[in-house]
Amino acid sequence: MSTRPRRLPPLDELRAFEAVARHLSFAAAADELNLTPSAISHRIRRLEEHFRIRLFRRLSPGVALTEEGRILLSGVEAGFGRLAQASKRVRSRSGRRSLTIFARPSFATYWLTPRLAAFLDGFPEVEPLILGQQEGEPNFDGDGVDIAVTKVSGTPKSVAANEAVLLQESVAMVCSPRLPTNERPLSEPRHLLQHILIQIDQDLADCFDWDWWMERYGLSEEKRPRVVSVSHTASAMEAARGGQGVALINAALASYDIAAGTLMRPFPEDAPILGTYVLRWPESAAGDEVVMALKDFLIAAATPTSHPG
Repeated sequence: MSTRPRRLPPLDELRAFEAVARHLSFAAAADELNLTPSAISHRIRRLEEHFRIRLFRRLSPGVALTEEGRILLSGVEAGFGRLAQASKRVRSRSGRRSLTIFARPSFATYWLTPRLAAFLDGFPEVEPLILGQQEGEPNFDGDGVDIAVTKVSGTPKSVAANEAVLLQESVAMVCSPRLPTNERPLSEPRHLLQHILIQIDQDLADCFDWDWWMERYGLSEEKRPRVVSVSHTASAMEAARGGQGVALINAALASYDIAAGTLMRPFPEDAPILGTYVLRWPESAAGDEVVMALKDFLIAAATPTSHPG
């Protein structure tokens, strides 16, 4: 007996929805998918028309999932996970080795992906799949995750046999090397008063706010410099690279640009340790040459002397 084909929404619309839901930002989803925010907005609108419901509530800044959006997201994530597993099995039958890596989207974009090409040069048969999820834990069984980068608060006193400390999370002041000039230098905290300051308007630790640093440096009574708030790490990074001001960025996410010379830390800052990025892998992967090689590569890449090339 024949069955009626399922009327599913187009995959492109679902990919856009999943990216917006992870980032809670149209602009960040557009950056990830290499589209314009307008194109992302059109895809979300078509998906909402398909279901005849609202999937997001528009906020300023960003968006929030509606209850219907959360229901759809759980199904989309589960479906993408099963699709990833099936793709992994198909590749293995064709002689290709898939490698599924779990990481937060911003960490995957700014720390992991730029460094991964150097690892893949030594493993031409490996095809990586990065699962970028803002929340939740890696599913080593259901999603077939081979290795994961997770974040814990503070500094762990010990790690399990299938874990390794990667690097610590703190905040960094960064700017373009072109920003300091003879007329407006930037070699000590007081010089910050002469520059535009950029910060991310999210629920982050206090040290991601310029008021915190002004008080720390004893500058809170001085005339306040202009502070520009942006909605996402991507916007802050782009503004800093473009010489628009000094930005407060997760130091790990800025490290590749700093090593490459597109960003600089103008002077040493005494930033608190906010958390630790930890590598995790399934216990069954202890004898997996590729997974263990990637683990060693990432730990080496996280050392202060590592260069992006």
